[in-house]
Amino acid sequence: MKNEELRMKKLLKKTLKLILPIVLGGFILYWVYRDFDFSRVGEVLRHGTNWWWMLFSLLFGVLAQVFRGWRWRQTLEPLDAFPRRSDCVNAIFISYAASLVVPRIGEVSRCGVLAKYDNVSFAKSLGTVVTERLVDTLTIFLITGITVLLQMPVFVTFLENTGTKIPSFAYLLTSVWFYIVLGPWHFAIMEMMMLYGVNVTDAGIFALIVHGIQTFLVVLLGVYGLAALPFTNRQRK
Repeated sequence: MKNEELRMKKLLKKTLKLILPIVLGGFILYWVYRDFDFSRVGEVLRHGTNWWWMLFSLLFGVLAQVFRGWRWRQTLEPLDAFPRRSDCVNAIFISYAASLVVPRIGEVSRCGVLAKYDNVSFAKSLGTVVTERLVDTLTIFLITGITVLLQMPVFVTFLENTGTKIPSFAYLLTSVWFYIVLGPWHFAIMEMMMLYGVNVTDAGIFALIVHGIQTFLVVLLGVYGLAALPFTNRQRK
């Protein structure tokens, strides 16, 4: 009976971990766009968007994932693990696409890819993933702090115009709510663009277009990674 209860609790925890981020993300998306003028989206897509720039931006999206794959291989080398660079890159492609379906499952899936095709210990690769996340988090905090410092006049003007009261700059950077507000992607992008005078409708359309293009790229690269892995490793079998 106790074993059954433990299993149910574990199942419930896993279910909540899967469902809660999706529900929270959906709620935030609804809240951000609840009063949005969607009638302008089609007009902007047809006549107000320079698609050459959008297509050019895809190159940087691809390079970001490629460099991440190369970096991952470098972190594995000191552990006497030497997977193929192409496998690391394709594993990154798949991980991003998988995370669209189930949040955070991509971190596990890319470790599984190297375990299958390069015989890399799952524990070793997972350890490097955790290290990567810690480094990335610290880097984001550093970039955020530097950006706020460099753009302080813009933030001060915005706070004065909105009547927002903040005790000090240190209070702002150490406030949990500051990073929670920066978390939801669409909301953060819209708020930052509005700081520079972009109206809420145009900021919302920009966030939708960029997010849509990024999602399309992630799915495309994920499909490519799934197709490429068996092909590039066929000679090993």
